[in-house]
Amino acid sequence: MKRLGLLVVGALLAGACGGDESIDREERGGETLVQTEWMAGDQFGHAYVSWQVRDPVTLRQWDHPEVMVTDRACVFGGQLGMATADGALPFEAEDGACVVTSQRTLRGSEDTVQPACAGAFSLRLPGMTQRLMACDDESFPAEYAISCDLIVGQPELRVTSGPMESEAGEDVLVSLDGTVPITPAPTLSSPDPGVGGRAPWPEGDLSVEWVPRSGSASAEVILGSWNDPEGPAVHCFVRDDGEFTIPEALVAPYRDGTATLEIAQITMQETEVDGFDFRLGTRSSTGMQLIRP
Repeated sequence: MKRLGLLVVGALLAGACGGDESIDREERGGETLVQTEWMAGDQFGHAYVSWQVRDPVTLRQWDHPEVMVTDRACVFGGQLGMATADGALPFEAEDGACVVTSQRTLRGSEDTVQPACAGAFSLRLPGMTQRLMACDDESFPAEYAISCDLIVGQPELRVTSGPMESEAGEDVLVSLDGTVPITPAPTLSSPDPGVGGRAPWPEGDLSVEWVPRSGSASAEVILGSWNDPEGPAVHCFVRDDGEFTIPEALVAPYRDGTATLEIAQITMQETEVDGFDFRLGTRSSTGMQLIRP
């Protein structure tokens, strides 16, 4: 039987990009929803629900009448993998709790993590079960877009996984049965997004303030370019204490144009199931734009 596990949001273990150093866990202060480094033979995975209340690129709220399920305001992600060699989440530069990546979506490397799965993930809500995705040992499954109406207003969701037979007839997915809380989006207070979600660029270091949430130990602050929403970005992994300042050296490359700023609060539990490392959690976020005066 092949062995594997689950990890949690915002990032997928697919496609390599730049760098070969690891992100220092103590330096960051906050946690991520995905594994950031691994050793050969490690078995791990994640399952998460992500709710983007306001898109920092379009500035549309999740309940805007023109927002469709395919706009991916709400998604479920699940991955299972085994490390074939030592590796780490790559980045191009770092400054304290912040790293600079070559693309907004954090990615690991297929060179050192092999997908290993033959099963299905499901969300269980009162009175219904929705099977979300099946996975195999050939490729990592993509995030699954779900209707926000299914999850918004629910205090928590039950996430389960079940085995399916592989072509070799092996059961290769351990059974997961856990719950994740559905939490409200963070509230940005500085820069003040106002009603429209835009604010002028402030001078100097970029001070970001938000309302911390009880029970949320981590937050992620992301700065990127509005013109290149999947391009280079600054990711800062911090404690959810309501404030963080992005150093000017990291902010400067974005000042010449419109930038997107996103704050996400992360609730996560790490557990071990049959020797596998699992991360199970939720991510709720809101965004805004910084514009030249």
